Amino acid sequence: MLAESTQAAAQAIATELGWASLAGLHLLATVPPQHSYGLESSVMLALAAGAVLHSARPFFPADIKERLEALPRPRALVTTPLHLKNLLRAGLSLPPVDLVLCATAPLSAAVAAQAEQLLGPLIEIYGCTEAGQIATRRTVLGERWTTLGSLRLSRQEVDEGDLFFVQGGYLQTAQPLADTLQLVNEQQFYLRGRANDLINVAGKRNSLSHLNMQLNRLEGVQDGCFWLPDGRPDDVVRTVAFVVAPTLSAEQVLAGLRQRVESAFLPRRVIHVQALPRDATGKLTVRALREFALEQVKGAAS
Repeated sequence: MLAESTQAAAQAIATELGWASLAGLHLLATVPPQHSYGLESSVMLALAAGAVLHSARPFFPADIKERLEALPRPRALVTTPLHLKNLLRAGLSLPPVDLVLCATAPLSAAVAAQAEQLLGPLIEIYGCTEAGQIATRRTVLGERWTTLGSLRLSRQEVDEGDLFFVQGGYLQTAQPLADTLQLVNEQQFYLRGRANDLINVAGKRNSLSHLNMQLNRLEGVQDGCFWLPDGRPDDVVRTVAFVVAPTLSAEQVLAGLRQRVESAFLPRRVIHVQALPRDATGKLTVRALREFALEQVKGAAS
């Protein structure tokens, strides 16, 4: 499955860039191959598309810059939103690249535009461990995703809400997705959030990942997330927002969110933090966030 998934992604990326193939492309990855995206977009991409994978896995911006400068062209940076944001914020004079691949979380159009200006063309990949790489988009051209090759999407109505499936090509059986989509047709869609992170506040439903997306699109927010505290059944529990935003006050963050988020989901508190407890690939697990949130809320109240 991984080989077919990677081949389909390689063809879609080459087509988007107007290339015949990705053969000879030199890959530098900041994401480890133990992660499914890192495996497919570095090791498997080199094997399936004739690209060249370099063994270094730099993390700090200066190291990424140095390694990129040492690579012959055409060259590509395989990274995550967290690593890319840190690189762009470092203020370094970056060498041009022929491709930036990014995945693990949706990237804002503003960050994508900055990356294209300072580095080169950026393509995002959407996928999951169960189905591999599923779709791509050129983020600066819009939020719409397009599935790879012969993959097709479908929707099924259930009591808890819609379920979405992908099937075709190497996926002979329909594979359920953990995300909520807005389908344009069988091959094009908009990503609306995780199906398993829906929250209910004052009788209204929303996705935490969708709220996080709106928060991170605010200018001045370097990183941020919403959290819904535990509550008793009869309580009306309100969200809390944690932000890495040194230049913004809590009131400015709220003012920005009011333009994007329904009032029921506006955070009752905005707590500034130095960093969120993300792992090496930029993921923020439910457990890590809960432990972090409880500690931060306790500290803010003392």
